[in-house]
Formats: sequence, C-alpha cells, structure tokens
Amino acid sequence: MHSTGLSDTWRGIARDLHHAARSLRRAPGFSGIAVATLALGIASATAAFSVLDTIVLRGMPYRDADQLRTVVEHADNGNARTPSYPTFLDWQAQTAGSPIIDGLAFVRGDQVSLPGAPNDRQIAAYVSPGFFHLMGGVPLLGRTFSPDEERAGAARVAILSYDLFVDRFGGEPSIVGRVVDLDSIPTTIIGVMPRSFAYPNFGGGGAGWAPPKLWQPIAVFGATHPGVLTRRELHVDSQTLVRLRSGVDSAQAVSAMATIERRLAASYPADQAHWTSVDLQSMSNALYGDVPRLLALVTGAVALVMLLACANVATLLLIRAGGRARDTAVRSALGASRWQVARPPVFEAGLVAGLAGIIGLGAAAALVGFIRHSLAGLLPFGGELHLDARAVVFAIAASVATAVLVGLAPALQTSAVQGMRLVRSGATAAVGGRRERQARDLLVVVQFALALSLLLGAGLLVQSFRRLLAVPLGYDPRGLISFAIAPMTHAYDAPANAANLWTRVVEAERAVPGVQDAAVAGGALLQTSVVPEGAPSSGQPILQALYHLVSSDYLRTMRIPLVAGRWFSDADMRAPMSGGLVVDATLARRLGGNPIGRRITIRRQSQARADVGQPITLPIIGVAGDVLEFGPGQTTGGEVYLPYTLEVWPWMTFAVRSAHAASAEHAVQLAVRRVEPAIRFVFGPTISTSGQRVGGQRRFVTTVLSGFAGLALLLAALSLYGVVAYGAAQRTREIGVRMALGATERRVVALVVREAIVLVATGIVAGSLLAWGSTRVIRAMLFDTTAADPATLVTVAILLGAVALAAVYGPARRSARIDPAIAIRGD
Repeated sequence: MHSTGLSDTWRGIARDLHHAARSLRRAPGFSGIAVATLALGIASATAAFSVLDTIVLRGMPYRDADQLRTVVEHADNGNARTPSYPTFLDWQAQTAGSPIIDGLAFVRGDQVSLPGAPNDRQIAAYVSPGFFHLMGGVPLLGRTFSPDEERAGAARVAILSYDLFVDRFGGEPSIVGRVVDLDSIPTTIIGVMPRSFAYPNFGGGGAGWAPPKLWQPIAVFGATHPGVLTRRELHVDSQTLVRLRSGVDSAQAVSAMATIERRLAASYPADQAHWTSVDLQSMSNALYGDVPRLLALVTGAVALVMLLACANVATLLLIRAGGRARDTAVRSALGASRWQVARPPVFEAGLVAGLAGIIGLGAAAALVGFIRHSLAGLLPFGGELHLDARAVVFAIAASVATAVLVGLAPALQTSAVQGMRLVRSGATAAVGGRRERQARDLLVVVQFALALSLLLGAGLLVQSFRRLLAVPLGYDPRGLISFAIAPMTHAYDAPANAANLWTRVVEAERAVPGVQDAAVAGGALLQTSVVPEGAPSSGQPILQALYHLVSSDYLRTMRIPLVAGRWFSDADMRAPMSGGLVVDATLARRLGGNPIGRRITIRRQSQARADVGQPITLPIIGVAGDVLEFGPGQTTGGEVYLPYTLEVWPWMTFAVRSAHAASAEHAVQLAVRRVEPAIRFVFGPTISTSGQRVGGQRRFVTTVLSGFAGLALLLAALSLYGVVAYGAAQRTREIGVRMALGATERRVVALVVREAIVLVATGIVAGSLLAWGSTRVIRAMLFDTTAADPATLVTVAILLGAVALAAVYGPARRSARIDPAIAIRGD
C-alpha cells in the first residue's frame, strides 16, 4: 500500500515534469527569454565567484601570510619611502632574537636578459639570504638557495618562475641543474617555483601585475651593480619584508622598529634625519592594493543583476501562472491539493533554472577565459583563473537557489487559488486579483530599485572618469608619441657614446615627415632628496622631488609653460655643470620665496653609473609649470629638471610630437632603427593620451559596472513591458466600457501610462534609499564627484523615466485601439 502511494507520487511528479517541459516548448518566446535571462545571471555570478575565489577567498599561497608585512619609512613631514639595503641590514641586525620580529627579508628588482634573447629582458628579483624560508616558499622542482650560494662571489644560481619555466623552457624538468646564460653570464638553474608563488608584485599594489620571472641571490645584484647596495640614500625598486612572531600585532612591531629607526636617524643624519617612524602594510595590501575592494564592488553589481534576473523571470512566471488560472481553479475544484496545483509552476521554474544553469556554466567558462587573457596584467594571479570544481558547485547552487527564487511567487499564487468560487466567477478574479497584481507590481518596483542603484553607481564612476580625463595634465598629450630605447651592444656603455647616440636618434626623429618636435625625456622618474643651500643640517624636513633628465627641446615638445626664469639652452646641454637646473611650480612653492638663483643639492640617480648617489649642487635658473607625470589625481611633491648630458643614462625615453601621430608612429620606429639596428624598445612607440594615464583597474570597474547597469535597465524595462501588456490585456472589458462611455484614446493611454509610472516612481524612491548605502562603497574611487552628484542623479532619473515610458507606450497604445463593442461582447 505504501509502495503504491510512492509510485503514484513519482508518477505524478513525472507527469508534471512532462507537462512542464511540453508547456515550455509550446511557449518558445517565454522559455527563451527566461532561460537566457537566468543563464546570463548565473554565468556572471559564477565568473565573479571564480575571480573572487582565486584572488581573495583562498588566501595568499605563503606560510602564515597574515604574519607577513611590508615596511615603509616615514619622515616627520609625512613623506614615505622604501628602505635602502643598508637600513634593512641595520634592522635585521638589531631585531635578531627579538620577541616581536621573527625575521626580515629584502627584495631588489631589476631586469635580466635570457639566453638566446638579448632583446627580451625579463623582471628578476634579487633576494636577501633566507627570503624563501621567510616566505614559506616550497619549490615545485629542485630547491631554493643554500647559504653558500647566497654569499658574495659564489657561483651564479637562479630559480625560475612557473611561467618562465613553461614559456621559455617548455616545462622540461631537466632544466633544473642546467647552466644557462643570464645577462651573458653562465648561471645554474637550481629550482622552479610553483605558479602560485609570485612575489613581489613589481607593478605595485593595485597598479598592475608584474611578478618576477626568476629569483637570484642579492649578492648577484651587488656584483653587477657595484656600490648600489652600500648607498643608504638609494630607496628604489625594492621591498622590505618582516615576519611577525605568532600573537604579535602590527602596532607592537611598529613601535619596536620605530625605536630602531630613531637610532638610525641619529647615527646617519645625512640620509636618515627626520625619518623616525615606520608603517607596516599587510601582505594582502602589498600584493593586491585596491583589487579586493574593486572585486567586491563588481561582485555586488553581479549579485544585484542576479537578483534582478530572478525578479524578471519570477514576474514572467507570475504572468504565465495567471493566464492558467482557470485550469488551476478547475483542478482545485476537482480536489487537487495545494501542492498538486502548485507543482506545474514549480517544475517550470526548475526546468528553466536547470537549463539556464547548464548554459550559464558554459558561458561562465568562456567568460573566465576572457577575464584570464584580457586582465592577466591587472589582476594578481589572474593567470590562474579557471573554472574549477568549486565554481561548478557554486553554479549548481546558484541554479537551485534561482529555481527557488523564481518559482516561489507563482507557486504561492497558484496554491492560493480557491477552486469553486473562482470557477463560478469565471476565474478572471484570480488573474486580476489585488494580491496577484500587488505581487507583480512589487517585482517591478524591486527591479527598478535595483536598476537605479546600479545605474547610479555606474553613472557616478562614469562622471568621475570623465572629470578625471578632463584634468589638465600640465602638457598637451595630443599628437605625442613616447617610447624608451636601450642599445643592445656595449659600444654605448660610456656616457659620451650614449649621449652621441641619443643626439642622433633625436635628429632622425625630427627628419620624419610630419614630426614637429622631438626631445629626450629622460630615464625613469626617481625620487631624489632636495637640500637647499644654507639649510640647517637638522631640524628641517627633507624635501623629496622627481629627478627628471631632459633635453633643451623638452619644454617645447611637451608644451609645458615656463612660469619664471629660463629653460635650458644648447650651451647648458654642452656644459651642464656651468648652467643650472629648473624646478616645477610645486617645488618652487615648497622652497619658499623666489627660487631663481637659489642653489640646491640633489643626488644622481642612474644606478648603472659609478657615480650614482653623488651630490649635484646647482642654482635654480627657471620654474616650469606643474605636470601630472603619473596621470590625473596623482600629484607629485615637486620635480627637478636637469640637462640629460649631466647624467647620461644607458637607456632613455623620448617624446616626439606630430600633427599626424598615428601615421608617424611606425615611421619614427623605423628612423630609430636606422640610427642603430642593435637597439631595443623598452616600451612603445605609443601615442600618449590622458586616458592612458588613468588606472586600468579604475577603467575596468567603470566599464563592468556600466555594462551591468545597462543590462539591469534592459531587464527592468522588459519586466515593466510584460506586466503592463498583460495587465492591459486583462482589462480589455474595463477599457472597452470606459471608451463606450466616452473615454478618448488619449485618456486611455494616460491611464495605462500613469499606473506604470507610479510603479517606476516607487522603484526610483526605493532605489534611492538602496543607492544611498551602495554608493558609499565607491566613494573612495570617485574623483571630484560626490556620491550625491546632482548631475548624475538627474541623468539617471531621466534615463529611467524615458526607458519606462518607452516600455509602456506600446501596450498603452494597443489598449487605446480596443473596439469597445468587441471588447464588451467578448467578455
């Protein structure tokens, strides 16, 4: 008996499933829209989960990563810098055996040429002894450095990253133990790190993803860059790590290291004076920067779209269930239980969600692949993105949750049908009943509220982005081509030879048709200390400024205004120590008073030259306008311009201005090659625009949010259209009577539109409250834009209203064309 009951139940379920599938096949339009809508939501949510899971949820692949910190020195005036290698050694010596500090490590970045590819230099990390032990790095193949290999003068060894191991050495395990030429020096490969070990990020926290391709002991760097590691004043291209002992927090470590820092300030006043405090940053912040916050923002947008998609499909199912009210009423009148009458919409929702889940999973795989390939340079560990088992489980869970969400409302509506009463009333009350209308209206309001929230967030970011691009950079980026080059032969090692090469390159660039100006723009922009002559050796904050080597044509080529004094002449280029230097307006203000004629001391920065770090004392001969060297919103503390002939770098960047930059770009490259075929382009040539200087992650988030906001608006409009069209169809008799009594087409259209606008207005009000909370998340990303930006609020409100009007106008016009006689007879 019991067995018979179960069989009947299963047969009933199978029958309902069959009916649901057949019903969906009979309505391909509805089925296609519902499946596509949910599949889009599931795909977006699964892809977002994969990214979040890979980069944030799984944590960093280092031993007790929450105990790792990066160290930054702070001066009394708020300036910050990375510690020099001598400072690191002092910290390491003075924290030995500390109950707070478990260990320190130092990493110095540089580039290295690979065997057989001198034109392809890769990022290398030079690490202090014990680095891999501090990080907890376990090699995939081979081993890490032994103490003997980390000493000066030891035989050269290197450890490969996983990417370099696969890309350049074919993933052959036999690479371990082989000797290869790095920078033309025989080096033994002793190990390969796993893909997950990718420290440090030389792109900077959140500014990009540029992990090292290989690691070597720092003694190797010391041998190839004599004197660099002994100069306390060098604070570039490096990171210092500290591991806290278990149970110790950052505040205790900061206090302990600040005590040491004050001792160093007293011992080395020439460089350490006023640098009396430190700041510790978590490893997560050092690697990811703002990435977790940006990912959380995008994930929130995806979640809103997912909810919106569910609300949209639930609305469609409600309308569909309403259309079957008469059948449902008959079944209820014949004795069917609530569960039995509720099963059809539930099974329909389940089938739609299941099919959407399968399609969504495939779309998610493609989306994750797209993200991996297009954003690998922006997202830490972006190359590891793939759709794994955890993502598949998430997609299945999302499909089940979706089925429940979209099937709940129509199931409740159907199960509440009261059989005989509705049969006698013709079942029309069921479909047009107040509760059912309220349910559909509520879903429309929810969708417009979610759409407004997303639109407002995206609108604020777009507005912020637009204002960011409008910020004057201090120079004219239009028609500007920039690039950096380095010779691949030793013929230009001598500064005089290199200077001659740069001069010939500039002359060749000027000879390119269409080129208006060309200039040497200097090597890397590094910070240098600025000491005004006559300033007391202590008691004054240390000024820091960008160190910028330029040619006499630089100001004209870049179209930077000269504020006071004069710019460099050709005579200054020939005899740089007999002229002077130029500061920008910011540094002039910081120096106080009229700076012209005032002598300041800065330090040479080219680490490839033997005189790196040596002081240069010259008078200020001019003041140039401020330039946002690192893009809008990225101010500098000042800038010092010097003749590039004063310190000729082995590689230099160039600026070329042309009225037809796009067509001149390739010609400029050919002209450079004709001067010296054995030359390497470090970057470029590329045409500069202000937009290129805006962070890629900010651009990515703005684009993604705008896309989701547009999708949300489309879904909300479709839902409103469906509800209004269905409601108008159910009110055919009412509208016919109104028209028979004299209502004009215009009044009928106004009636339908007015009721829809009430829903939209309610959604806008509710969405405003939701947006008040959601926009707080993006406030830190906004530039010159408040979360209550009036222009954005008005634009979003007008856009929503316009889309809503467009969505309801069609159904309203159809209602107004009803023939009153036919409508009344039909009823």
